[in-house]
Amino acid sequence: MMTRPTRTALLDPGSDATPHQSTTPRRLTEAGDGRFINVEDTTARGTWPMPSSNRTRPGPTDQIDGPGGALPLRRHQLLRTRDAELARDALSAMCDHYNLRVVGAHERFEARHNAVSLGEVTLSALDYGADVQITPDYIADYYQLHIPLRGTAATVGCGRDVVTASPATAAVAQPHQAFGMRCPPGTPQLLVYLDGEELRRTLWQMLGREPSGRLVFDLGQDLTTPAMRGWFAFVQMVCRDIDHGYGLINHPLTGRHMRQLLATSLLAAARHSHSASLCERSTRSVTKRHVQEAMDYIARNACTDITTLDVAAYLGLSAEHLQDSFREHVGVPPMTYLRQVRLERVHEALVAAAPGAGVTVADIATRWGFTHLGRFPGLYKRRYGRLPSDTLRAAPAAAR
Repeated sequence: MMTRPTRTALLDPGSDATPHQSTTPRRLTEAGDGRFINVEDTTARGTWPMPSSNRTRPGPTDQIDGPGGALPLRRHQLLRTRDAELARDALSAMCDHYNLRVVGAHERFEARHNAVSLGEVTLSALDYGADVQITPDYIADYYQLHIPLRGTAATVGCGRDVVTASPATAAVAQPHQAFGMRCPPGTPQLLVYLDGEELRRTLWQMLGREPSGRLVFDLGQDLTTPAMRGWFAFVQMVCRDIDHGYGLINHPLTGRHMRQLLATSLLAAARHSHSASLCERSTRSVTKRHVQEAMDYIARNACTDITTLDVAAYLGLSAEHLQDSFREHVGVPPMTYLRQVRLERVHEALVAAAPGAGVTVADIATRWGFTHLGRFPGLYKRRYGRLPSDTLRAAPAAAR
C-alpha cells in the first residue's frame, strides 16, 4: 500500500484532530504496472489467521512511539476518522488500490495516518485501533518496510510465504510480489517507503556495476541484528528530527546525505538477492593507487554535489573501505578532503578576481559548493588566516 500524501489532510468531521499545516508532503511517483501475483495461499482468500501468540521478541522500536501512544510524525497528520468506509475511500485515494476490511469490532476502529514525503523516501505512521485486514490490489515500483512499533504482531503473507511482523521483525512489500497484512488492535506501525528506481540506482553505485537480476528482499527482516538495529536507529533519528522540527533532513548540507544513507544502509544491512555481492565487494582491498584516483576524481568534480558513495562507485569500491583508506593515506575522510579542495579553489578565485568586475565572496563560495555562507568565512579564516573579504580586497594589489 503505497501512500501518496495529498495536499489536504483528510479528517473525520466528528474528530477533534486538526491538521498541522507547517509542511506539506509532496506527491510521490505515480503507480507503475507491478501488479499482484495471485495469492495461492488459502488463508488469503478468506480471513487471515491471527498470530498464534501475543508474545513477541523485544525489538528496537520502543524509542520512537510518542508519549501516550501518539504516532510518530504527529505534525503531519493526513487522516483521522472512526468511519471505516470513509477511511477505506480516503486511503484508496492516497494509496495504490487500498483494500481495507475491519475484521473485529467496528466500534474500536479509528484510522490514524501521518506521513512525510522526502522525495525518494517517504515515512508514514499508521494505526487502525481495531482488527483489520489489508490487501492492496498491486504494488507499484517501490519497496515498503512495515515495522510494528508495539503490541501484538501482525501476520503478513506473500504468495505462500508468511511472516509475523513485530517490533523485532520488519515485513517488506516490494514490486511484483503479492502482499497482505492482518493488523490486530494495538499494532501501530511505522512504514518506510523507498522509490524502486532510486534504490536500484543506489545498488548499482554500491556494486560498481549493473546488478544482475532483480532486487528482491527477504519478506521478513530481523531488526535485532547489529546492522539492522543501526539502520532502524537512523530511521528513528530522522523521525525525531521531523517531529521536533530540528530541520536536518531538509537542510541543504545534510538532507541529501541523510536520505541517501537511509537507502545505502538498508541495502548494506538487510537480507536481499544482492547481499552476497555487496559483502564480497566490501572485502576488496583499497590500495594507495585507489586513493590517488579518488583524490583526482574529487578534484575534477569539486564544483558538483558529490558524495563518498559517488567516489566509491567510480572506483568500484565500498564506501567504508574508501573512508578507512583515505584516513590512513590522506589523514582525513573523503568529504573533508573535498572541502579542502573547494577552499583552495575559492582562494585561487578570490586572489585572481579582476578589479571592478563586481565579483563577490558569496558568488565564488556558492560556485564551489559552500551553501552555508554564515559558516564559510570561519572555515576560510582557519585555513588562510584572514577573512575571504580581506583576500578579495587585496586582489587588485596582488594583480599589480
